[in-house]
Amino acid sequence: MSRPSDTPVPAEDTTTAEESPLTTTTTTSTTTEPTPTEEPTVAAAENAPSSPVLNPAPSPTITPVPVPVPTPASAQVPAPTPAPAPTPANGPSNPGHEVTVGASLPDNADPDLANMQSAPATANLGDTCKVRTKYEDQLPMLVQWSRKLKNLHGTYYQMAFTNTTIAGNPKYFLFVADDHLDRFRSLCTPDGEWSTFQVTADFQYGQADKTGKNRFLVLHSAELSYINQHRFVRASWKKWGTMAASMLNLVPGAPKNQIDALMDTIGMFGDALHKF
Repeated sequence: MSRPSDTPVPAEDTTTAEESPLTTTTTTSTTTEPTPTEEPTVAAAENAPSSPVLNPAPSPTITPVPVPVPTPASAQVPAPTPAPAPTPANGPSNPGHEVTVGASLPDNADPDLANMQSAPATANLGDTCKVRTKYEDQLPMLVQWSRKLKNLHGTYYQMAFTNTTIAGNPKYFLFVADDHLDRFRSLCTPDGEWSTFQVTADFQYGQADKTGKNRFLVLHSAELSYINQHRFVRASWKKWGTMAASMLNLVPGAPKNQIDALMDTIGMFGDALHKF
């Protein structure tokens, strides 16, 4: 897949031309002597007809019109701020950053997927397990990995299996490749709402540590055992918000943004899938 070019784009020349100095014009005023006017003689003034006296027109009465003065912005009363929604009694102190397990699970998902608990043992070779039949093909997700400098991916269905052999009947995650779904169904025996199967060498697995804690099952082509097991953990968290909390032994209430950052790099390290 081609990568966008990293060639830097030259910056635009933002040099501003130097401003021209201001030119000041000085104006010199010239004083002109008034031209003398001859005064009329007394005789001419006496013989001039008298001008009639005119009554001046009354001045109109002007009524001032009040001009509205705008209220300054600082004096305006702001609208009341609505009170924030109350935080549930068992909710986080920092909403939006808490670990919400199964937050993205659709309504047609197996509810067990949102309630997984850590278990010292979840599946061993020869154990009898079961899944709810109606959820076998409800949650497809994309798992990505690399091989010989090539980026690869595959679609897997995520399910919740219950182990009926181990005491306490622990539940954990099962991933079946879309091209192995029919193969999985051929390994199952219908039992009411359940499909029962036995853990055989057809399955591969990942786990939290060497003791087998939180072991999850994978059914796909045998040659894909080189895939890093954490690729499934990352895909599950990114798609459905599940698996990471129990698989990585996270403390309840761990910030979601920290888990997201961890998920962005988790597939680069760790063990490959194991074979029975």
